[in-house]
Amino acid sequence: MGASHSTVCSDPRTFATAISSVRDVEEGGKSWQTYDYVIIGGGSLGIWDTFPVVRAVYQPYLYHFLTQGLPVASLPHVFRKTEEYPCSSSRPEKDATSHEGVLNAKFPYGFPRLFKSGYDWNYETLSMPAIDGRASYWPRGKMLGGTSYFRKAEGYSPHPDYPQVNSALHGLNGPFSTSHAPHASITEDIILSCVNVGIPRVYDFNTDAGPLGVAHLVSTISPKGERTSAATAYLSSSVRARPNLTVAVESMVEKIILSTEGNTIRAKGVILSPSRFGPLFYVAASKEVLVCAGTVATPQLLMLSGIGRADDLKKHGIAVVRDLPVGQGLQDHFSPGPLFLRAKPGTTWDHILHPFGGLVAFVKWLMTGKGSFATLTTQVAFFVRSDNRSLPMHDGENKIPVLDLSSGPDSPDIEVVFAPFLAPPQGKPPLPYTGITCGAIVLKPASYGSVTLSSASAWDHPVIDPNYLGNGSDMALCIKATRLMLRIARTKPFSDRLNLPKDSGDTSAMFWPGDGDPDKVTDEQIEAWIRRNGQSTWHPTSSARMGDSATNSVVDEQLRVHGVEGLRVVDASVFPTQVSGHPCSIVIAVAERAADLIKGEL
Repeated sequence: MGASHSTVCSDPRTFATAISSVRDVEEGGKSWQTYDYVIIGGGSLGIWDTFPVVRAVYQPYLYHFLTQGLPVASLPHVFRKTEEYPCSSSRPEKDATSHEGVLNAKFPYGFPRLFKSGYDWNYETLSMPAIDGRASYWPRGKMLGGTSYFRKAEGYSPHPDYPQVNSALHGLNGPFSTSHAPHASITEDIILSCVNVGIPRVYDFNTDAGPLGVAHLVSTISPKGERTSAATAYLSSSVRARPNLTVAVESMVEKIILSTEGNTIRAKGVILSPSRFGPLFYVAASKEVLVCAGTVATPQLLMLSGIGRADDLKKHGIAVVRDLPVGQGLQDHFSPGPLFLRAKPGTTWDHILHPFGGLVAFVKWLMTGKGSFATLTTQVAFFVRSDNRSLPMHDGENKIPVLDLSSGPDSPDIEVVFAPFLAPPQGKPPLPYTGITCGAIVLKPASYGSVTLSSASAWDHPVIDPNYLGNGSDMALCIKATRLMLRIARTKPFSDRLNLPKDSGDTSAMFWPGDGDPDKVTDEQIEAWIRRNGQSTWHPTSSARMGDSATNSVVDEQLRVHGVEGLRVVDASVFPTQVSGHPCSIVIAVAERAADLIKGEL
């Protein structure tokens, strides 16, 4: 029946049954390592409450959760391997596949150092003509917690500087810490300038009035100054000590085994392997297989298992078990690109990006949990509607109409965030200037893309085509958002903190269009800049969408895959469409809802 005590395992011989081929499973007749639930994925949705005594899930590695003595298995993809440890409760708690051993995942300013590292899946999209033939880098977390009803999950810490926030609208006792982190003084001037152009000031985006307005952001940072992820919130040491939980890492889930009896298709378990050409192992699920591997890996695994569009599967020699639109409907939040504004010396936090200033800030955080390393990189944001004619973003030609895809008149379609320093590209050294980085986000894109297979192997990345700017409405939103950022930069008191030279007209310069004169910059110039610099904001969703029909969706309202028993999807891929905000809290809410659904059936 599986392990009887909580363990973290890297050797699949200790938690799975060795097989010579998939045919061994199909022929049956053997006794398999069996768990009630096999949970695939280790990110924000992988770690959730499957039962009052079970909280956990991972990415494409293997983790097992046992419900009241009966095993529950969870399998994420592959984490970096730095040490060998078998299935043992006495193994070192900190390791390369766990969030706990990764300092850059712990302190809030450390996450950029995880990009393109061994803790990153390092996905990359197709090259797209709409962004001048560039591909887009998509980081995805390769550790417990992933890329991580929110009030149920939230543990909000009130702050005396924010008496306007109504604590009754927040969860106070949940595992996910939220708080008001420190911010640079220049961010207050940014807020005042936003107010002066007509954006109302709010103190809490999370009210029933909606998020329209400008405010300092609430962080997912604990009172100790540490970053909260799904792993720290849901996979604490006490959870890992539960006697009915086994967490298995270092193995790739290659396929979900589906059985067909008459007209019934059912998920039976999963095939996994510790390496591309390594031995195969099987884990059986007596109740359900839950796929929580994320917007990229979830559709890939479903297709490798025979669930997907028939024509796509046949291209790779995969037998079609269930013809569903898996991988279709992909959406991501697109950004016009970082807009840089020169600032006067001493007004920003650029010093912490350099060796000495960063060391001082890090030591302070390490000793006290406070300071500039205990906060967010983007500290101020505003949400607006593009059809708000009172805001200064309509002075271009606006030849392309914007489609209103919002959920109502109080729902935004543009977000803009501000960071109190010049953010260098990934892997690049700090810039030799001081300044502010602004970034706009198209919240309700009209463009749809896809995730398809590149091969019949789980070890090969799938083909990611987000189809950025495929619909002209998205470009129109980008242009409006850029114009609004330029106007705010030239509005007091923020403009007094900036060093904006006269427009040089050099549209290829690093600080253009920030240096550009808003009265002279044309829509065509802004569009060309967007195509050169536009990028993902790393919020992909909707590649295994929820709906009521197998013709245009993959799962139903209970998160069950259409026409397949014992198989659910529980991650951002089930979103019917992109959300008008950052998806993390919605992901957590979906996970909590899935836990309630499963507990209600036990």
